Amino acid sequence: MEQVRVPLTVEVESPLTISPAVVTMGTVKADEESVRRIIVRGVKPFKITSIKGADDSLDVRPANKDEREVHVLSIKLKTNKAGTLDKVLRVVTDLKSDNEIDFRVQAVITPDAPK
Repeated sequence: MEQVRVPLTVEVESPLTISPAVVTMGTVKADEESVRRIIVRGVKPFKITSIKGADDSLDVRPANKDEREVHVLSIKLKTNKAGTLDKVLRVVTDLKSDNEIDFRVQAVITPDAPK
């Protein structure tokens, strides 16, 4: 009996995806607010249990706390410190495996105009 080899390609879908993976806030003046939104998708419904890495200058909140396949996160940047922001944040979900996904937030904060 003759054997034939057949090449096989398999695509494994990650349980979570995030878009965009890098959030560019652009140039923001100190004490002004900038808001962006990102989308977190799952292969099955999930809840977001926490977001790690946020601080006083960077607030990240899901638009909805229900279990769903697609979540929209609102990212709000407001700081009074000039400089460059380059931070990695982690979304943690209630999925049983591969339940975390990272994204990056970047911005340039310029000094506020003197009053």
